[in-house]
Amino acid sequence: MMKSKKVVKFYMDYKSPFSYLAVEPCRQMEKDIEEKGLPISVLWLPHSFSIRDGFGTPGQRTPLQLAKVKYAYRDCRRFANERGLVIYGPKKAYDSAIVLLAGIFCQIHCPDLGPSSSSSSSSLSPLATIALGK
Repeated sequence: MMKSKKVVKFYMDYKSPFSYLAVEPCRQMEKDIEEKGLPISVLWLPHSFSIRDGFGTPGQRTPLQLAKVKYAYRDCRRFANERGLVIYGPKKAYDSAIVLLAGIFCQIHCPDLGPSSSSSSSSLSPLATIALGK
Protein backbone atom coordinates (compact mmCIF):
# COMPACT_ATOMS: atom_id res chain seq x y z
CA MET A 1 0.00 0.00 0.00
CA MET A 2 1.36 3.40 -1.03
CA LYS A 3 1.61 5.97 1.76
CA SER A 4 0.22 9.41 1.01
CA LYS A 5 2.81 12.14 0.86
CA LYS A 6 3.26 14.42 3.81
CA VAL A 7 3.55 18.07 2.83
CA VAL A 8 6.12 20.42 4.32
CA LYS A 9 5.23 24.07 3.73
CA PHE A 10 8.21 26.29 2.96
CA TYR A 11 7.39 30.00 2.98
CA MET A 12 10.01 32.03 1.17
CA ASP A 13 10.65 35.63 0.28
CA TYR A 14 13.31 36.21 -2.36
CA LYS A 15 14.61 39.28 -0.54
CA SER A 16 15.08 37.41 2.73
CA PRO A 17 18.58 36.19 3.54
CA PHE A 18 16.98 33.68 5.93
CA SER A 19 14.92 32.22 3.05
CA TYR A 20 18.04 32.07 0.90
CA LEU A 21 19.93 30.19 3.59
CA ALA A 22 17.04 27.77 4.16
CA VAL A 23 16.50 26.63 0.54
CA GLU A 24 19.40 24.18 0.28
CA PRO A 25 18.82 22.54 3.72
CA CYS A 26 15.13 22.20 2.80
CA ARG A 27 16.05 20.47 -0.47
CA GLN A 28 18.45 18.19 1.43
CA MET A 29 15.82 17.41 4.06
CA GLU A 30 13.38 16.40 1.34
CA LYS A 31 15.99 14.15 -0.27
CA ASP A 32 17.07 12.58 3.05
CA ILE A 33 13.51 11.82 4.12
CA GLU A 34 12.60 10.33 0.73
CA GLU A 35 15.72 8.11 0.84
CA LYS A 36 14.31 6.63 4.07
CA GLY A 37 11.21 5.63 2.15
CA LEU A 38 8.93 8.26 3.62
CA PRO A 39 6.90 10.08 0.99
CA ILE A 40 7.31 13.84 1.36
CA SER A 41 6.62 16.86 -0.77
CA VAL A 42 7.84 20.41 -0.21
CA LEU A 43 5.25 23.05 -1.00
CA TRP A 44 7.14 26.23 -1.96
CA LEU A 45 4.95 29.15 -0.90
CA PRO A 46 5.64 32.79 -1.77
CA HIS A 47 5.53 35.11 1.21
CA SER A 48 6.29 38.81 1.31
CA PHE A 49 7.84 39.82 4.61
CA SER A 50 7.27 43.51 5.28
CA ILE A 51 10.65 44.87 6.32
CA ARG A 52 9.02 48.21 7.07
CA ASP A 53 6.54 46.58 9.50
CA GLY A 54 9.13 44.29 11.08
CA PHE A 55 12.21 46.50 11.25
CA GLY A 56 11.26 49.99 10.07
CA THR A 57 12.68 51.82 7.07
CA PRO A 58 16.48 52.15 6.69
CA GLY A 59 17.56 55.63 7.74
CA GLN A 60 14.35 56.17 9.75
CA ARG A 61 14.54 53.39 12.36
CA THR A 62 13.95 53.82 16.06
CA PRO A 63 16.71 52.61 18.41
CA LEU A 64 14.64 49.47 19.14
CA GLN A 65 14.14 48.72 15.43
CA LEU A 66 17.84 49.27 14.77
CA ALA A 67 18.74 46.84 17.56
CA LYS A 68 16.33 44.24 16.10
CA VAL A 69 17.88 44.62 12.63
CA LYS A 70 21.43 44.30 13.95
CA TYR A 71 20.54 41.22 15.98
CA ALA A 72 18.70 39.58 13.05
CA TYR A 73 21.60 40.14 10.64
CA ARG A 74 24.15 38.99 13.21
CA ASP A 75 22.12 35.79 13.56
CA CYS A 76 21.82 35.45 9.79
CA ARG A 77 25.56 35.98 9.27
CA ARG A 78 26.26 33.31 11.88
CA PHE A 79 24.11 30.80 9.96
CA ALA A 80 25.82 31.81 6.72
CA ASN A 81 29.33 31.58 8.16
CA GLU A 82 28.63 28.04 9.37
CA ARG A 83 28.19 27.15 5.67
CA GLY A 84 31.10 29.22 4.38
CA LEU A 85 28.83 31.94 2.98
CA VAL A 86 28.86 35.71 3.45
CA ILE A 87 25.63 37.70 3.87
CA TYR A 88 25.47 41.49 3.63
CA GLY A 89 22.55 43.62 4.78
CA PRO A 90 20.65 45.46 2.05
CA LYS A 91 21.08 49.18 1.50
CA LYS A 92 17.38 49.55 0.72
CA ALA A 93 14.10 47.86 1.75
CA TYR A 94 12.80 46.18 -1.42
CA ASP A 95 9.24 45.19 -2.30
CA SER A 96 9.45 41.60 -3.53
CA ALA A 97 5.84 41.31 -4.78
CA ILE A 98 6.74 41.28 -8.49
CA VAL A 99 9.51 38.74 -7.96
CA LEU A 100 7.16 36.53 -5.94
CA LEU A 101 4.64 36.69 -8.80
CA ALA A 102 7.42 35.79 -11.22
CA GLY A 103 8.22 32.79 -9.01
CA ILE A 104 4.61 31.63 -9.28
CA PHE A 105 4.77 32.11 -13.05
CA CYS A 106 7.90 29.94 -13.14
CA GLN A 107 6.24 27.26 -11.00
CA ILE A 108 3.51 27.07 -13.63
CA HIS A 109 5.51 27.41 -16.84
CA CYS A 110 9.03 26.22 -15.94
CA PRO A 111 8.69 23.79 -13.01
CA ASP A 112 12.11 22.26 -13.68
CA LEU A 113 13.77 25.65 -13.01
CA GLY A 114 12.32 26.35 -9.56
CA PRO A 115 13.78 25.64 -6.12
CA SER A 116 12.21 22.20 -6.19
CA SER A 117 14.01 21.17 -9.39
CA SER A 118 16.18 18.75 -7.42
CA SER A 119 13.11 16.73 -6.52
CA SER A 120 10.29 15.76 -8.83
CA SER A 121 7.92 15.30 -5.90
CA SER A 122 7.60 18.96 -4.90
CA SER A 123 4.27 20.71 -5.24
CA LEU A 124 3.03 23.91 -6.77
CA SER A 125 1.99 26.68 -4.46
CA PRO A 126 -1.75 27.18 -3.91
CA LEU A 127 -1.57 30.38 -5.97
CA ALA A 128 0.00 28.52 -8.89
CA THR A 129 -2.65 25.83 -8.58
CA ILE A 130 -5.40 28.46 -8.67
CA ALA A 131 -3.79 30.14 -11.68
CA LEU A 132 -3.74 26.80 -13.50
CA GLY A 133 -7.35 26.08 -12.56
CA LYS A 134 -6.47 22.79 -10.85
